[in-house]
Amino acid sequence: MVKKIKKKLNAEGGKTGWLVGFDGDGQAAMYVHRHGETEDHALCGPIVMCCEKCKAPYGNFAPDQTNRVKTWLAQPASHLKGWFEGGLQTMYFVLCEPNDQNIFYFVEMGHAQALDLLYGTTPASKFRKDEFKINVPEVKAQLAAQLAAQRAIAAPAAAAVTDEAPAAEAEAPAAVEAPAEG
Repeated sequence: MVKKIKKKLNAEGGKTGWLVGFDGDGQAAMYVHRHGETEDHALCGPIVMCCEKCKAPYGNFAPDQTNRVKTWLAQPASHLKGWFEGGLQTMYFVLCEPNDQNIFYFVEMGHAQALDLLYGTTPASKFRKDEFKINVPEVKAQLAAQLAAQRAIAAPAAAAVTDEAPAAEAEAPAAVEAPAEG
């Protein structure tokens, strides 16, 4: 059985609804900050989802991001284009995997590439590739294994520090003897 997916298009040809999470102040609640210690915000930008299907897998992957959302609103491409006109240089897209609720694709795009996606000049399917794929259960399992390995490495080092600590404490009183009264 083939399932047809209908897209709503606006007069400009773009999708009528790119999903954006907003905070209580009306600002994009999900935002990538990649400037580190510098003041260069060229790689910072909001996270935009292709549809409602993205909310669950992305929320499982990055709950700290989605927990900040107070309101989800569908934004037309023309509105998001205005963000670029206001100085934004980078936008991050979460694209659903139509056949698997545990997978999404996370893609960073500059102005021109983002507008091509927003207005449908470039289809989202072009970005549903392994290099952008996030399989939430697999990533969580990998992170848990890495954390367990780090803890296993840290445990012997912590034990060595604990074993050395009493010896250092035993030496400390000898070095701090009070002068004899006489």
